[in-house]
Amino acid sequence: MNFIQNQIDRGYTRVSITNRGLKGSMPRISFQVYKYDIQTVEDYNKIVESPLHANHEFGYSVGWMMP
Repeated sequence: MNFIQNQIDRGYTRVSITNRGLKGSMPRISFQVYKYDIQTVEDYNKIVESPLHANHEFGYSVGWMMP
C-alpha cells in the first residue's frame, strides 16, 4: 500500500492496466489496455480487484502516469 500511496503523492494518478495475452499461432501477442484515473489507494484496489482484471487468465501489468 505504501508504494501505491507514494505514486499518488508524486502525482501519478492515472494508471494503465494491461490484461496480458497469450502468444497464438501467429507471431503476435494480443493485449487489452485500460486507463483509469485514481485519487486514493481504495480507488486503485477497486480497479485491480474487479473481475475484469483480478480474474484475467494470464494476469495483468500496471503502469503509472501523470494525468
